[in-house]
This record gives sequence, C-alpha cells and structure tokens, in this order.
Amino acid sequence: MRRLSCTTLTAAAVVVALSAPSSAADRNGAFDVRGLGSLPCSEINKTVEEKRQGDLVLVKTWLDGYFSATNKYRSGVFDALPWQSDQLVMNLVLSNCAEKPEIRIGQMAEALLEFFESQRLAEKSPLVEAKVGEKTVTLYSAILRRAQEALIKAGHLSGSADGAFGPKTRAGFESFQEKTGLAKTGLPDQETLVRLFVDRQGNPG
Repeated sequence: MRRLSCTTLTAAAVVVALSAPSSAADRNGAFDVRGLGSLPCSEINKTVEEKRQGDLVLVKTWLDGYFSATNKYRSGVFDALPWQSDQLVMNLVLSNCAEKPEIRIGQMAEALLEFFESQRLAEKSPLVEAKVGEKTVTLYSAILRRAQEALIKAGHLSGSADGAFGPKTRAGFESFQEKTGLAKTGLPDQETLVRLFVDRQGNPG
C-alpha cells in the first residue's frame, strides 16, 4: 500500500501527503483516465481561486462516478469508501491538489483509493442508525464494528464488537472524544472515524 501521512484539521478536513500517485493505465496505456480526470490539479486550484462553484460540482460529480465504477467493476469491492463523506473526499482532493498541482485528477482519485484500501468493504453490510438526541449518523454495521474494535483496543469500550449502536457504544465514543479533544457527540461522526481509523495508526487500517 502507498505510504501516506494524515493529520486531522477539522470535522471534515484532512491533509494527506501523496507521493507519486499511480496512473490507472496499464503498461500499454490502456484504461487511462480521459476527460475531466486527465486534467492537472492546477485546474482545480484555479477553480478554487476563482470561486467557480459550478466547476467544483463537476469535479465532485466526476469523482462520484469514478468511485461508483470502482465499486461496481473492481473485484472484491462492495464499497471502496464506506465511511468517508463526500465533503471529506473533496477536502482531501482540494488539499492535495494545492500541494501537488502537477498531479492529474484521475491520479489523485486513484491515490485516495490506494490510501484507504484497507478500509474498503468487500461485502454488503446492513446499515445502522446511530442516534443521540436530534443527531443521527447512518453507517454500515461492519464499519461500526470496526470502530467498536478500535475503541476496545484503546480502552474506551469493554466487551465484544457487535456492530450495533447502544448506550455502551455511545459512552465509548464519548470517552474517546473527550480524551482526544473532539466534540463530545457520542456518535461515529467523520472526525471521530478519522481519528479512530487513520490518525491513531498513522496509516488507515
């Protein structure tokens, strides 16, 4: 897997240092990315500088299509980005494009898939609603189970991981959030999952 570093900044902002992202093409040039994905990140940087929100929407749409195609056509993949929100993914792309303007958008997308490779789901998992007060987070049961395992390993939750959201799991999240300086929501929100799955290990896993 590609070695990357990751640091949490806000609830949906992560900077990933990418090194030499690979191309989707094979050695003969087949399957290379075309269209918007072939543009360099410098074009996205211009879009951000000029505040062309419509063009950023097009970039997001292209990325959605790329990742959806990954889920459909790559062997052993049900969901390549099973807990990462669209906002988190876009912030990753924008942050890294600012650092690597020469990298093509398609290469950036592929580098993100490689970075989160160990996080993908190989099989379908039921959805679970984690609700605290007026706030609800919907996620795969398999992802919640992984989060519970991370909480248990860190000493914030006892028992076994079952992929269900209950009072003990909520308390485990609250304990972890309090220790790490996060908003004490008791929920598996984006920043909490980043801290559990990425920051604490130095690489996703």
